[in-house]
Amino acid sequence: MIKLRIDKSDVDRVINKLAQLDPKRKDGIAKRAMVDASAFIMQVLVWNVSGIILKRRTGYLARSIGFTINDTGNQLKGIIGSGQGKKYARVKYADILETGGVITPKNVHWLTIPTRLNQTPSGVTRFTAPQLYEKYGKKNIVYIDNTMFIKTGKKGNLKGMFNLVKRATIPSFRYMARTAESCQSRIADIMINRIDKEINQ
Repeated sequence: MIKLRIDKSDVDRVINKLAQLDPKRKDGIAKRAMVDASAFIMQVLVWNVSGIILKRRTGYLARSIGFTINDTGNQLKGIIGSGQGKKYARVKYADILETGGVITPKNVHWLTIPTRLNQTPSGVTRFTAPQLYEKYGKKNIVYIDNTMFIKTGKKGNLKGMFNLVKRATIPSFRYMARTAESCQSRIADIMINRIDKEINQ
């Protein structure tokens, strides 16, 4: 997750702007300013997981991205990421796409990696292994050199649907870190813009 912290001792320009406000309005306006900054970074993060850094496939990760605002009294904190402030739960692969890592099978002998024949043009798996068993029947499933094939047509042509592996290495895309780095210089400006609007109302 991306965490935005706006500490009054660290952001002089924001402090100076907040000093111009009625003390009774200050906390509410500061929170709205943090909402604006968090919403901006959330949108950039959605863009980044929709083709700029990550290739968009199912859209689950993009739809799960939201933000929450935490107010501890001395500090406002915006948290942006998968499962934050949205009805969609955090997707289980959000972390490993950020940090990278090795996936190994659990409760099964092999990981099933779909071949191009078993993917849509955007890379989404067309059929899971259980779905293939249900659709084609066990007698039409063949394993050759760690590849799962299905027999199709009258001649029983073989189509490779899954590569079977014991482990898969996922690279580190740093999509959240890269988003935070690209947006960091904009945070104070966005907050000040909100404060200016509130002052001029």
